[in-house]
Order: sequence, then C-alpha cells, then structure tokens
Amino acid sequence: MYYQQGANAFVTKLNLLLIKPSVLLLLFSFLFCFWFQDLLRPYDSKTGGHNFVWDAAGYYSYLPAIFHHKGSFDDGGYSFFLPLNVQGHHYPKYTYGVAAMQLPFYALAGLFAYITNQPVDGYSPPFVEFIRWGTVFYVLLGLFFLRRFLLRYFSEVATSVALFSCLFGSMLYTYTFVQSELSHGPLFFLFSLFIYLTDKWHRSPGHLLSILLAVVLGLISVVRFTEIYIVLVFLLWQVTSPRAAFTKLKLLLQRPGVFLWFPLIGVLFWVPQLLFWKHYLGSYVFDTYVNESFFWADPQILNVLFSYRKGLITYSPVFAIAFLGVFFIRREFPFSKLSLFFIIALTVYIFSCWWDWTYGGCFGNRAFCEEIALLAIPLAAISDFMFNLIPNTFLKKSGPVVFLVLIFVCAFQNIGQSYQYQNQRIIHGWATSKSVFWGSFRRYHYGADFINPYWTELRFRNQDAWLKGKEREDTVIYIERGK
Repeated sequence: MYYQQGANAFVTKLNLLLIKPSVLLLLFSFLFCFWFQDLLRPYDSKTGGHNFVWDAAGYYSYLPAIFHHKGSFDDGGYSFFLPLNVQGHHYPKYTYGVAAMQLPFYALAGLFAYITNQPVDGYSPPFVEFIRWGTVFYVLLGLFFLRRFLLRYFSEVATSVALFSCLFGSMLYTYTFVQSELSHGPLFFLFSLFIYLTDKWHRSPGHLLSILLAVVLGLISVVRFTEIYIVLVFLLWQVTSPRAAFTKLKLLLQRPGVFLWFPLIGVLFWVPQLLFWKHYLGSYVFDTYVNESFFWADPQILNVLFSYRKGLITYSPVFAIAFLGVFFIRREFPFSKLSLFFIIALTVYIFSCWWDWTYGGCFGNRAFCEEIALLAIPLAAISDFMFNLIPNTFLKKSGPVVFLVLIFVCAFQNIGQSYQYQNQRIIHGWATSKSVFWGSFRRYHYGADFINPYWTELRFRNQDAWLKGKEREDTVIYIERGK
C-alpha cells in the first residue's frame, strides 16, 4: 500500500512536470537534436568529414597531441592554421579551455573507438561524433540552468519563449549543430551556469557558492579570456540604485572569501597554460595573436550590428527583440536595466574594435553567441509583458499572437540561413554583400541565374589593411571566382 501511494505520487508529479511548457521545450530540443545532427553534417571533405580545421583545430589540438601524438602538434595535418615556433614546430594559437571542456567526451570516444576496433587517433568517427554531442550536452545543460534561473522571476510561458529564442532564434543554433567544435556552445553553458550561481549566491551567500563561481569564471577565462566581462554580472547584481551599490559593497566586504577565491582559482586554471607556453615557447607569458590587435579609436559599431557582411541583427534579428526587452525589465528584478545596457554597450564597443570585426569565416557575428545567455533575461521580460502584463487594450489579445509569430519568423530565418551557410554554401563566411544576401533570402536551392552573380558580388576584406587598422569600414572589393 505504501509503495503504491509512493508510485502514484511520483506519476502525478511527473505528469505535472511534463505539461510545463519549458520542460516540453527542453524535451523537444533534445529529441530534435538527433535530426539536426543528421541534417547538418560536417562539411570539410578534405579532412574526412569533420570540422577540426581552423579555429576548431586550434582549440581541439591539445587532446590528440597530448594523448596520441606524444606532445607533438605537427601530426595529422589538420592544424594548418597553427603558427610555427622558433624550432619549426606547430603550437596552438588558442588556450586549452575548450580542450578541457571536451576532455570527458574525448575519453568516451577513445573507449568507444577501442571497443569497436576503430582508430584511436583523435580524428576517427567516434571522436567526431562524441565531441559534437558533447557540445549538444553542454548547450542543453546550459538551457536547464537558464530555465531554473528564469523561473524564479518569470512565468513558464515567458521562460519557454526565452529559451526557444536562445537556441533556435540565435546563432547558438549554428554553433550547437553546425560548427559545434568551436568554443561557443561550452561558453553558453558556462555563462548560463554563472548567471544561475550568481543569483543563488546573492540569495544565500557562502564559501561553496563562491568557490563554484570562481571555478566557472576560471574556466571561462581559459576558454576565451575576453569573455571574463561576465564577472560584471556578479559585481552589478542587485545594484539597482546608488544606495543599493553601497549595500552591495557592504555585502562583499562581509564576504571577503569572494576576493580570495576568484583570483586564486583563476590563477590555478592558468598555471597549465603558462607551463605549456614555457615548455613550447620559452616564456611563461606569450602573445599568440601576433600582429592582431584592437583599434579602440575606430569601432565598427554599425557594421557589427547591421552590415550584410556580418551584422549581428542582420543574421540574428532576435537580438533586436532582446535589446528592446531591456526596457521591459521590471524594477524589482535584481539586475537593473542600466547594468544590462552597460554590459551590452561595452561588449558591442569592444567586439567592434577588434581588427577583424567579422571574426573570420563563420555564420553571423559569433562573438556575441554566448551573450545570448545573458540576453535571455530581457527576452523573458518582454515575453512576460506580452503574455501576462500587457495593459487591457486592443493589444491584449492580438499582441501575444503577433509577438509569438515574430519569434517564430526569427527562428525560421535563423535556421534557414544556417542551412544556407552549412549545406548550400550560399552565405559566405565573411564576404556576403547586399545583393548576395537578398538574392539568397529564403532561397534553398541554386539556380543558373544566381551562381554567377554570387561569385562576382562577394565583398572580400583587405586583410593586410585591416590588420593595420586601415579601410576597416565595410568597403566593397569585388573578386571573381578563381582570382
């Protein structure tokens, strides 16, 4: 009788859980991962069908070099983007953070390859699949923590719309299912977890949460050092007024462990990298981005946001909704509109000052990909307004419908363009022009009337000039195919 009651209670609780929109969305996302993974296969046939090339090769190269190539980064021929050191050997341009995140899935791939009698070399099919599914795992886990955080302040429906927009409406979709070997999927997870832990720490501060926050921040720093701006979320949390700023400062002074754990654990995460540089390059500190720099007096803000070449909003219009959603954040929310606007403005400025504001061959402006975790807040805020808080006017009934249609249109366009970028190769990685963009708009097949204009109307950057801080505006340079 007791076990029967327990089973009935469990079934009842499970049924209540499964009818929640945000839970259904996570289940939907998980199930459709199998279809997306099959549809959006790696494209590089020269490497046998994987994406371990260019940036992805640099991030990943630590694992096969350490575990299968006796510390050599010269084997395999997949890391052709890596520079040479003074001894004539290759070394990775990027820090080891992504490889550390990939390590559990690399180990599983090695075990599976051994059991199934496939090459245990780091590049055989098991490694390709396990690394890709590792990114899917991180993104879904990031959505899980983001859901738990958002539900504390927003409704189920608003949370579901925000999560849907993050995965299917932004370039996160591309870097989960298309180029999953890059850093953006793991960073989205780390950002989501950091936001979740930040909120939890401010509700119940303690040493364990401080340590966990420091670990997450340390990981973020060795994945991509420029992403440590996320610490501003912790520092500005609950700072909604000048008086609140003094209260926050008092809280931090009462918890000096924060000032201890953040730098201490951060340094521990960087020790392996410093030792690696010392071993390979002879110096504990080394700038691997030789001749690459920021041009602080020449920000390409409009190009970063709106250009056809690589505009953030041009290719991911859901970001426009997110930016608008900042104004719908309610006063009682612990992260103020001003704080969020400051972080958005700061990142737009910094990313637009990098010499290559297109950030290489990629879909959309990928520098902002992980920031969608933070922008889930204004997405949920504007969704909550449209579904629950909208005034009792003629928009009460039509507003939510129009808003939902707009979100789905953004997602449809995002997924369609991802397909054009990955499978059709219509959207160029860094040279799309206005005519090419509109010529390929919602067009999922090639035609004789399109192929020739496509190759003659691409805008290729003058890389030598850009590196020197010259001609960084969206200058049109026509280059025909084969020249």
